[in-house]
Amino acid sequence: MADEQAQARSQETARSQEAMKRTQESARRNIQDVAHMSDELTRLGAETMTVWTRVNRQVWRDMMDLGSKTSQQGVHLMTQLQQTGVEAWREFQDSAVRWSTMWPEAFRDPMRFYQRTLEQSMDAAQRSLGFTRQTSETVSRSLQEMQQTAEEASRSVQQAFQDGTSKLEEVTRRTERLHAA
Repeated sequence: MADEQAQARSQETARSQEAMKRTQESARRNIQDVAHMSDELTRLGAETMTVWTRVNRQVWRDMMDLGSKTSQQGVHLMTQLQQTGVEAWREFQDSAVRWSTMWPEAFRDPMRFYQRTLEQSMDAAQRSLGFTRQTSETVSRSLQEMQQTAEEASRSVQQAFQDGTSKLEEVTRRTERLHAA
């Protein structure tokens, strides 16, 4: 009977050791799984931050480009408007000189004076309308270019967000797969 008890204890000890080995192996696998999951989650978090950083950088770059191009266009517009203003001022001065030289003719030949003043007035009105048209065209052209620049920036920002969204959806799917595993 002592042999049977020793044998039973020996079998019990072997079973205990086997159970302990299985428990240790299971714990080792669980630790490896947790470490793997932790590594994977860290990698996914880093990818998420990278995506947001890229989107943020692209949006800022597009906004800075838009601001720069808008400023350049504004400076160009102001330069053209100033040139038109200088031309109009010169025309005003020339017109003032012409009017002052016509006065002596008013006493010699009043009809010719009236005719010339009417012609000068019509020419001045046409030139004034020409300057107005030129200014309007300049402003219109500038606004069209600014609108085109803003549309390009808008498309670029929209594309950056679409790209970022698709990449984040990919990261989300991979994260969900990890949670399911």
